[in-house]
Amino acid sequence: MEHSNYQLYSDEYLLEMYTRTGDNQWLAALLERYTLVLLGYCMRSLHNMELAKDAVQQVQLKVIRYVHRQKITSFPAWLFAIARNECVLQHRKQQRLLRDIIEADPEAIANPEVPEGYERARLDRHLPDALDRITEPQRDCILLFYLHQLSYQDISDKTGYSLKEVKSHIQNGKRNLKKILEQYE
Repeated sequence: MEHSNYQLYSDEYLLEMYTRTGDNQWLAALLERYTLVLLGYCMRSLHNMELAKDAVQQVQLKVIRYVHRQKITSFPAWLFAIARNECVLQHRKQQRLLRDIIEADPEAIANPEVPEGYERARLDRHLPDALDRITEPQRDCILLFYLHQLSYQDISDKTGYSLKEVKSHIQNGKRNLKKILEQYE
């Protein structure tokens, strides 16, 4: 049978054929079957298309790496367990990055007149939501500048924005973050 007719086969058959033959087309067909569903799952979990795409790629790489190491009785259950774990890892990574932003320049993001007793945990809790509420270009430029410590020129090269746009996105993003965070007080 031709591999192009993979939609006619069950998950179990595709997995068995891959395991038996080592032919990557069988596994590729199986992964392709779930790519859009995985993307939707990761998007709902991460609320960011680029992070979701990255998570799907990581899930697919982990499937390729680990598929031989265990007996898989339900491919979708196993696949989505990997996806859930990858989304948790992405969330943790984002939290670390957000803490790095706060520590790098807390006055640029938080209210400069924050009372002495303002809890850092409160700011940590609201910053992810605040970042979700600013525009994607602002969020991307702020994360690249504060977390990855890229220069304006490097950000421009990576995103395709002009230097003037990068500077504007960072300044406007910081101002918008500050306004949003003030709403939580």
